[in-house]
Amino acid sequence: MFHTILGFGGRMGRLEYFLISLVFGLFMTLLVVALFLGLAPHGLTPGNARASIGGSSLLIVLLLVVMPIYLWFSLAFLAKRLRDIGWNPLFVILGWIGAIMIDRFVAMTVPAMALGHGSGTLAGLLLNLFMYGSLLFWPSAPTGTEDWSGNSYPGGRPDPDPRLQRPREPKPAAQPAAALAPAPVQAPSGFGRRGL
Repeated sequence: MFHTILGFGGRMGRLEYFLISLVFGLFMTLLVVALFLGLAPHGLTPGNARASIGGSSLLIVLLLVVMPIYLWFSLAFLAKRLRDIGWNPLFVILGWIGAIMIDRFVAMTVPAMALGHGSGTLAGLLLNLFMYGSLLFWPSAPTGTEDWSGNSYPGGRPDPDPRLQRPREPKPAAQPAAALAPAPVQAPSGFGRRGL
């Protein structure tokens, strides 16, 4: 059971991904709010509380514990959903992270292209919208169509090149009803099997 939850293998449908992401996101938001409220000195304004918590070593330790857990679950759910779509999770996740890093770099080096302070560009926003929209709305691929996942193939491994596939044998033509009638019974000869 824990392999299904903690592992990167398997598939996850749209509704399942949406519900798990919603519950996991709410849990992480409540955890961060609880950490913020628990560590903030009482009676301070929000700006002063943020400044006093920023240097707290306890918060840093808690974030070092919570962030890897959050990243593990997020990447595991993402890999399962991408596999369900029919995409290779390794290439898509690495490409998405690379595109986000390039987008942030462009936004830092060319501030005129940035949408706001500390955010990315319009191209990065559109890429993220496409990816999240795909994760939530892209239909599942048929089972057994991925050749990179190592799953078993019910009808044999699909061949991607149609020129290498064997031609299908034509179906036999329908025979007339007279040909399907039983043969007339012959009278046995008097000599049995050795008969003339």
